[in-house]
Amino acid sequence: MFRFIIMFMTVASLFISSGQISFSQENGTVDAKKHQVPVSYIENMGQWTPEVKFMAQMHGMNVWFTDKGLKYDVYTSRPATSAEIKQEKSRLLKFNKEAAGKLVSGKPMRRSGQVIEMELIGASKSAVQGMEQQTSYRNYFIGRDKSKWQAGVPVYSKLRSEEVYPGIDVVYSFQGGRPRYDFVVKPGANPSLISLRFNGANSVSVSEEKGITLGTKLGEMYNGNIYAYQHINGREFQVPCQFTKQGEEVNIQHS
Repeated sequence: MFRFIIMFMTVASLFISSGQISFSQENGTVDAKKHQVPVSYIENMGQWTPEVKFMAQMHGMNVWFTDKGLKYDVYTSRPATSAEIKQEKSRLLKFNKEAAGKLVSGKPMRRSGQVIEMELIGASKSAVQGMEQQTSYRNYFIGRDKSKWQAGVPVYSKLRSEEVYPGIDVVYSFQGGRPRYDFVVKPGANPSLISLRFNGANSVSVSEEKGITLGTKLGEMYNGNIYAYQHINGREFQVPCQFTKQGEEVNIQHS
């Protein structure tokens, strides 16, 4: 089995054991020191729009799993200026006086960000399933309509999508407070089928030193490098592999 691991600032790796392969990815625009509590995937039980299946919240980034793929919502925030508060209050007064009042009494923040979708090109639309459910849960009491409130929403340490490509699964998790994904390639499957496209990024480049680099209006995001390995007789052996880019597509090349 092969296993490829990738992280955001991402580190990627591939695992190959007696016939099966896995990839995983981790992202690193987020400072791991700011993650004092375990990051988890929250299931959508009706608190968000139906296209959302799971989401994870981190400092400076939200990760959304939708019917169309994985979306990274990266952002920064700062205290709003007096002029910005005045402008927003004038807008809210036209249709929501209560919200306008809360805007002034609170501490408004100005948020700026960018959404990047990681598309698995040619992949099947397989369901995402939660793994390793945690003992904690979330409650969402949004709005005045109690029929839309959600209590006891489950959270998970990992997610798994099976057969995204023939014989290839993806496991989503966290490492050091940063998103990571593993492609697990089963015996006889072809890892060259894996192809990534980052929609919404200003630029995409690959290098041996940094792996995948995504250009955004907030600066560069490193989707990390890839690591491939295989288990043989209980021992781990690294397999040479690297990212390659053809047009807008990023692929994984291994020996």
